[in-house]
Amino acid sequence: MGRFLALALPLNIAYRIADIGGGLYYLLARKDRKIVANNLRVVLNQVGDPGQIRYLTRMVFVNFGRYLVEFFRTPKIDLKYIKKHIRIEGRQNLDQALNLGKGVLLVSAHLGNWELGGMVLSILNYPLSIIVWSHKNKLVNNFFLQQRQSKGLEVIPLGSGLKRVFLALKKNQIVALLGDVDYADHNAGVRVSLFGRDTVMPKGPAAFALKTSCAIVPVFMLREQSNYFRFIIKEPITYSPSGRWEQDLNNLTQEIAKTIESSIALSPAQWFMLKPRWQNTR
Repeated sequence: MGRFLALALPLNIAYRIADIGGGLYYLLARKDRKIVANNLRVVLNQVGDPGQIRYLTRMVFVNFGRYLVEFFRTPKIDLKYIKKHIRIEGRQNLDQALNLGKGVLLVSAHLGNWELGGMVLSILNYPLSIIVWSHKNKLVNNFFLQQRQSKGLEVIPLGSGLKRVFLALKKNQIVALLGDVDYADHNAGVRVSLFGRDTVMPKGPAAFALKTSCAIVPVFMLREQSNYFRFIIKEPITYSPSGRWEQDLNNLTQEIAKTIESSIALSPAQWFMLKPRWQNTR
């Protein structure tokens, strides 16, 4: 139903319906609302007044509804849409990283519209594979798979496609993944500082880079006024391995955490973190 409405209705009306739905979910989902508010208090260093926290929390749910509208409208994402709605910054950073010839690892977060970022790069003819978490519901998982593949994205399931990741990087292709959540056992992640508090981040991005010497390029698709987008492609993260695996893994993961942190700080109401981000830390 959501996909049908998003495709059938004008975009501005679809957004309005999403805003209403997001607002209702904010009111009804007490547990999720509390989790998001607690996360935002850490992001804002607890300096935000209660009214600001409530507003930003509500906007997280509203923005997530808009993200879904855009994902449902995947068939309408094309060069015309990109030229009209998306401002790309730093494309030369990606091109220069590819010129190094060792592959590129794009690192993003559950921020803004990360799915749209991948589609944009694929439409612009960049060879892109994405590492994704598989949904337990097969119908939902197949829908997500079809939407992504329809735009030429190579989908690699999380945890079962290591060889495909290394092969893509060896061919000087691009692999993208989200670096703000550790879906594996937290004991297997890397402890870092995020917004001044200890937490666990996935070790995958740093591990891939250290093993292949590929470039790490942070990318973020942030929503702006009137639902236009600013697609930020940052300069590659520079790192000089010491040869000590654990130390290099920790230091590089911390650098990745820093760039994710700075981007979340730009638009905290677009960080769709519906789990207690600092719950499993002391």
